[in-house]
Parts: sequence; structure tokens; C-alpha cells
Amino acid sequence: MLALLSLAAAAACPCRQPQDIVIVFDASVKSASSVDASVNAALTELVGKLSCPDSATQIALVAFAGSPSECTPPSDCTTVLAGLTSDASTLTAAIDGRGASEGKRCTSCGIETALQLLSSGRAAAGATVLLLTNGAQTVGGGGEGGNAANKAVLLLVSAPLKPHPSPSP
Repeated sequence: MLALLSLAAAAACPCRQPQDIVIVFDASVKSASSVDASVNAALTELVGKLSCPDSATQIALVAFAGSPSECTPPSDCTTVLAGLTSDASTLTAAIDGRGASEGKRCTSCGIETALQLLSSGRAAAGATVLLLTNGAQTVGGGGEGGNAANKAVLLLVSAPLKPHPSPSP
């Protein structure tokens, strides 16, 4: 009976196909800690909804912020809170342990870091970037193709949708 329940739970999981998801979120808000608490609660809920018990989904967390002198290279304005993992407790611990939000907004830096994480992801997995921000890029992204819109286009070109095989009956 327990085996049947486990099998039913796996079949009910909407993310049975392998998926690598990078959640890139804006940590540039300089305000009360209640904003950070709200962001952390929303991220924790999102991780819970995206996680699957059968480990088909791996999630990474990237926070982006920075100051004008810090964003070259883009990794100076991002923090990888957790690399690709299927362990929801690792992800929630990373969310709980993150520092207070600060700095300007370097959206393209977050997208660039997501691209780097996905480039080392699983070959058979779909690649998804979920970008969460509360405004336009305010710093970084210098040089040709460095702004957030151009990085988003690069993301679409370098990580095209991959067809997934149909699930076995």
C-alpha cells in the first residue's frame, strides 16, 4: 500500500520531467527588515511549490544587488545562495540565512549568473530562469549587450526550449 501511495504521489507531481530552475531575485531594496521577511516568505513558498519529491526538479537561488563600483564582473553584484539542488531544506536554509537587502539593482548581473549556473546544469533537463524584481536596472551592465533586456535575449538564444520526451504509460 505504501509503495502505491509513493507511486501515486510521484505521478501526481506536475514536474516529473527533469527541470533546472534558477530563481533570480532582486535584493536591492534598502528598507525595513519587514520587506526582507516578506521576500523570504514568498521565496520559501515558491520553493515549496516548485520542489518535487522525486528530485526531477533542481532549483538554484541567486540574489542580485550592488553598487556602481562593484558590478564588473557581474558576479560581484550577485550572490548564489544555493546552487542547483533538489533538497528543499537546503534552499529554505539558504533563504533564511541570507543577509539584508542592499545596494542598487543590477538585473543583468543576476541573469548572467543564472546563465552560468544553467550552463553547468543537467543536459537532459529543461532550463528555466524565474526573474523577480521590483524595478528597472539601476547599475551595472556596462558594455555592449550588458543591459537586462539584452541579457534576457541572450538567455533565450543560449538556452532554447528543449522538447521533453513523453512520459511512459
